[in-house]
Formats: sequence, structure tokens, C-alpha cells
Amino acid sequence: MIFIKIDEHTIRCIMKQEELSKMGYDLESLLKEQDPEKIQSFLHEIMEKAKAAGVELTEEYRAVQSVVLPGQYLALNFSNINPSDQIDNLIANFLEVADAVEDAGRDNLEKILEKEGEEKVSAFNEFMERLKEFHSSSQEERQRRAAPEELPENYILKFPDMNTVEKFCKAAAFNIPGRLYKDKKNYCMLLEGRPDNLDNLNLLLLQACEFADTVEPDRFYSQCLEEHGDIIIRENPIEVLKSL
Repeated sequence: MIFIKIDEHTIRCIMKQEELSKMGYDLESLLKEQDPEKIQSFLHEIMEKAKAAGVELTEEYRAVQSVVLPGQYLALNFSNINPSDQIDNLIANFLEVADAVEDAGRDNLEKILEKEGEEKVSAFNEFMERLKEFHSSSQEERQRRAAPEELPENYILKFPDMNTVEKFCKAAAFNIPGRLYKDKKNYCMLLEGRPDNLDNLNLLLLQACEFADTVEPDRFYSQCLEEHGDIIIRENPIEVLKSL
């Protein structure tokens, strides 16, 4: 199980579905039954595991999305309650209605009231189509602006020996750019997070948990490796070792 901070309001938890089973839960029943006590118990356990991993997933966070990923993985997105954003959304909705009326023209709406029969129905349907188009374009623009950007982050994988590194690379489902170092105690692989490889990186990090002693974000450790470690493979170590 790994935790990834997407932005200041969103944290993603990725786990194998078998991990969920070992915790005594079943995804389908959690989603269908909507048992408050069971869900609260599940979320509490996730928060405890996040705390053990050094991630601040407090009770102000709520699970807002669950996605089943390829390879029997489950991704849970947690977002904290942000009153400011809620107010912004409400005001945006009010403004959208005001803009729609302004766009259609108050005079045009009053003219519809003056019409009769099929002419009124036709004029009103035309207005509703224009309103629907306006609402759709405004909503898409708001979603585009509000969509959180996943922050690319590099990760360090520490392996006990070169044999384990090779086993991981040969089993790796994806080729993520990086470098391989040797420090005093470990073989350390740097994996580079980029905007176009985040989903693959997340899955690869889960896979790495079966081979590496530790999987953690790069907190300037790669700089230390550059200065004091030995560089083993400078580019694409997964691709290089997989081909051997």
C-alpha cells in the first residue's frame, strides 16, 4: 500500500485488492451496502496505515473516488473538506444562472411570456437549448480550471543486493526513466515521476514493494547519491537490466 499526495487537498492510496481482503473487507460490499460503521472502520484503518507511512491523512479527509486499476489494484482518492471551495462552487452556480439570463436577454424571456400556444413552446424550447449549451460550456471550463494536477515526484527504491534489483527489473510491468546507484549498504534506484507516466509509476511502485526494502519519495537523497554513491546505470536501469 502506498500513499501519494496529488495536491494540497487530495491524497491517493493505491493497494492490491488482496490487501483489502486481508484487512477483512470486500470492495463490492463496501460500495453496495454503504454500511456507515463498516466504511468508517475501513477508513480508520487506512488512516492508521497512512500515519505509519508518514502521511497526514486526518479525519478531515473523506474518500471521494475509488477506481479499480489493471492488475487487481485499487486506487482511493481522499480529499479534505474545503469550505472555501464549496462557497466558490455555489457562487459560481449563481453567477452561471445570472450569466445565462444575461446571455439570453431578459427582454427575450419576457417576450416568450407574451407568446401563445405552439409559438410559446417553440420559443421556450429554443431558449432551453441555448441555456443547455451555455451550461455545458461553463461547466467544462470550471472543471478544467478546478481539475487538480498530479504533482510529478521522484522515488527512491532501496534493494539489498544486485540480484534483487535484476529480479525487479525483469518483472517490471513498465519502463520508468531513472538511474541506479550503489551506496554503502544498498543498491538504490531513482525513478523519475513525469506528467505523462504517473499512472504507470504508481503501479510500478506497488510492484516494487514485493522486491525493495523501502519505497519512498526522493527527499534530496538522489543528490547525496550523486555526491557520495557510485553510479551503476545512468539511464533507464529497468530497460537495461530487463534486456540482459
